[in-house]
Amino acid sequence: MRAFLVLLAVAALGCNGPTEVAVDEEFTLGVGESVTIGRTGIIVTFEDMLEDSRCPINAYCVWAGNARIQLAVSTPARRVVLQTRSDSNYAVVHQEGIRQLVVQLGNLLPEPVAGEPIDKQAYRATLKAMWWERLEG
Repeated sequence: MRAFLVLLAVAALGCNGPTEVAVDEEFTLGVGESVTIGRTGIIVTFEDMLEDSRCPINAYCVWAGNARIQLAVSTPARRVVLQTRSDSNYAVVHQEGIRQLVVQLGNLLPEPVAGEPIDKQAYRATLKAMWWERLEG
């Protein structure tokens, strides 16, 4: 009986879902990692690193470059793409009336270094979920 209870406890620990983060709280995800946004029940997963053309920190560039990441959103199930460019660094992931739950990309690490490729598993995206109110009219 004791062995069964130990086995059950180990199984329960392994079944924990994603970490829950509060709305308006910054969080960091690596590729393949997930969080649940507050009490919304919405799970956001850093699914893929699509592009990284950012200017390496040891180079001079005429353009800052861009990086694009893909997030999977659980409800409704879909994918969104966020970019490091400030005009494309957020996406609406849920809507309740005039309120929209938005996920915004803050920082993306590591920064590129010329001549040193970055393994996808090394990327860490700092994100934040927040409520925005749509302007009517």
